[in-house]
Amino acid sequence: MKIQSDDDVRDYYLSDGAGGVIVKRARDMAAKFGEAFVVFVGSVAVPRTAVGAYSNRQDAIEAARTEAGYHKGFKSAPKVHLKRIKV
Repeated sequence: MKIQSDDDVRDYYLSDGAGGVIVKRARDMAAKFGEAFVVFVGSVAVPRTAVGAYSNRQDAIEAARTEAGYHKGFKSAPKVHLKRIKV
Protein backbone atom coordinates (compact mmCIF):
# COMPACT_ATOMS: atom_id res chain seq x y z
CA MET A 1 0.00 0.00 0.00
CA LYS A 2 1.37 3.41 -0.94
CA ILE A 3 1.91 5.88 1.86
CA GLN A 4 1.16 9.41 0.76
CA SER A 5 3.50 12.12 1.96
CA ASP A 6 3.67 15.88 1.95
CA ASP A 7 5.45 18.49 3.99
CA ASP A 8 2.74 20.45 5.74
CA VAL A 9 0.07 19.92 8.35
CA ARG A 10 -2.81 22.27 7.77
CA ASP A 11 -4.99 23.70 10.52
CA TYR A 12 -8.05 21.70 9.45
CA TYR A 13 -6.35 18.54 10.74
CA LEU A 14 -6.46 19.99 14.24
CA SER A 15 -9.40 19.17 16.44
CA ASP A 16 -10.20 19.06 20.13
CA GLY A 17 -9.94 15.27 20.01
CA ALA A 18 -6.98 12.92 20.25
CA GLY A 19 -5.76 13.89 16.76
CA GLY A 20 -5.27 17.49 17.84
CA VAL A 21 -3.29 16.36 20.88
CA ILE A 22 -1.01 14.24 18.68
CA VAL A 23 -0.37 17.16 16.31
CA LYS A 24 0.41 19.43 19.28
CA ARG A 25 2.87 16.82 20.57
CA ALA A 26 4.48 16.63 17.14
CA ARG A 27 4.88 20.41 17.04
CA ASP A 28 6.59 20.26 20.44
CA MET A 29 8.91 17.53 19.09
CA ALA A 30 9.68 19.66 16.04
CA ALA A 31 10.63 22.57 18.27
CA LYS A 32 13.00 20.29 20.20
CA PHE A 33 14.47 18.15 17.39
CA GLY A 34 14.06 20.39 14.32
CA GLU A 35 11.43 18.23 12.65
CA ALA A 36 8.76 15.68 13.51
CA PHE A 37 6.48 13.34 11.59
CA VAL A 38 2.77 12.69 12.02
CA VAL A 39 0.91 9.65 10.70
CA PHE A 40 -2.69 10.36 9.61
CA VAL A 41 -5.36 7.89 8.56
CA GLY A 42 -8.31 8.91 6.43
CA SER A 43 -9.55 9.98 3.03
CA VAL A 44 -12.06 12.35 1.52
CA ALA A 45 -14.99 10.30 2.83
CA VAL A 46 -13.36 9.64 6.21
CA PRO A 47 -11.93 12.68 8.01
CA ARG A 48 -8.21 12.37 8.61
CA THR A 49 -7.19 11.53 12.15
CA ALA A 50 -3.68 11.71 13.57
CA VAL A 51 -2.66 8.35 14.99
CA GLY A 52 0.98 8.92 15.93
CA ALA A 53 3.80 11.47 16.28
CA TYR A 54 7.45 10.56 15.80
CA SER A 55 10.75 12.44 15.93
CA ASN A 56 12.42 9.86 13.66
CA ARG A 57 11.34 9.53 10.01
CA GLN A 58 12.05 5.78 9.85
CA ASP A 59 9.92 5.11 12.94
CA ALA A 60 7.09 7.13 11.37
CA ILE A 61 7.34 5.18 8.10
CA GLU A 62 7.21 1.85 9.97
CA ALA A 63 4.17 3.02 11.96
CA ALA A 64 2.45 4.17 8.76
CA ARG A 65 3.11 0.79 7.12
CA THR A 66 1.72 -1.00 10.16
CA GLU A 67 -1.38 1.21 10.10
CA ALA A 68 -1.80 0.62 6.35
CA GLY A 69 -1.51 -3.14 6.90
CA TYR A 70 -4.18 -3.02 9.58
CA HIS A 71 -6.66 -1.35 7.22
CA LYS A 72 -5.71 -3.42 4.16
CA GLY A 73 -8.47 -6.02 4.62
CA PHE A 74 -11.29 -3.49 4.87
CA LYS A 75 -13.55 -2.98 1.86
CA SER A 76 -13.17 0.80 1.96
CA ALA A 77 -9.69 1.11 3.43
CA PRO A 78 -8.70 4.66 4.39
CA LYS A 79 -5.44 6.08 3.09
CA VAL A 80 -2.41 6.55 5.31
CA HIS A 81 -0.61 9.89 5.14
CA LEU A 82 2.79 10.83 6.52
CA LYS A 83 3.23 14.53 7.25
CA ARG A 84 6.41 16.33 8.23
CA ILE A 85 6.46 19.29 10.60
CA LYS A 86 9.66 21.29 10.29
CA VAL A 87 10.85 24.24 12.34
